[in-house]
Amino acid sequence: MSDMKLIMENWRKFSESEEEINEVDFSLFIENKLVERDAKMALLQEGEMVWNDEGFRLQTDFAKWAAISGMSTTACAAAITIASMFAGWEGVLIVFGPALISLAFNPIIMAMATFAAFKFRPTRKLLIWILKKMGGKTLKKIEDGVARIVDKMVESSKGELSKEKAIELYALIAEYIFKSKEFRDNLKHLFHALRGEDQIQVALLSAKLDDIVEKLIRKNILGISEEDVADQTVAPSDVEFEFPTIDVSEEEPRISTT
Repeated sequence: MSDMKLIMENWRKFSESEEEINEVDFSLFIENKLVERDAKMALLQEGEMVWNDEGFRLQTDFAKWAAISGMSTTACAAAITIASMFAGWEGVLIVFGPALISLAFNPIIMAMATFAAFKFRPTRKLLIWILKKMGGKTLKKIEDGVARIVDKMVESSKGELSKEKAIELYALIAEYIFKSKEFRDNLKHLFHALRGEDQIQVALLSAKLDDIVEKLIRKNILGISEEDVADQTVAPSDVEFEFPTIDVSEEEPRISTT
């Protein structure tokens, strides 16, 4: 789950270095998250990844996928668990990048995009805006992080999952998460916080989206009981957001590759 103290400390460090406190450097915030996540992934050794058939019940579509792919549910669950630990909400959005913005994505993300089929309207402009807000350099780092997650998924399966199948599985997970109304609604909250340059809300909502991703994977896809899924979702403040028609035409960020 998200370490809010660490998140807010990172946010304070870079925001205070700016001449204008209200100038939110969203790209740096995301990059800090990725550095922390990579460090945690590096600490996960192959010998520590031990799985058994108890305590989970794969969601029907994923169980069928595992059967068709010729792999055990245990190996499939192990790979999905890796995704739940390290994907994050930005690791979900990046899968849809090739369908939304003109940018040279790496082969792994391009391959994922062919598996994840979803109609983005009415959130298309919102997604484009957030992806462009991150910038090309940060998007590249997210891509690289997803590639490392795929490698760890393969490693966790003890030889049952090929890299090609891991790519397909990750894309299916991303599609499943994006179809969640809870996930999409909180992306809208994040969009409004970014537009309002509300640093605290951006940090809180980013943490909440990460928690939603982990919860959806562990509870809905893996079928782990609620008692075993710690409910540590970070709630934003009680401010109510209204969702008017989204118009990003005037302030649409541009992709920066530097």
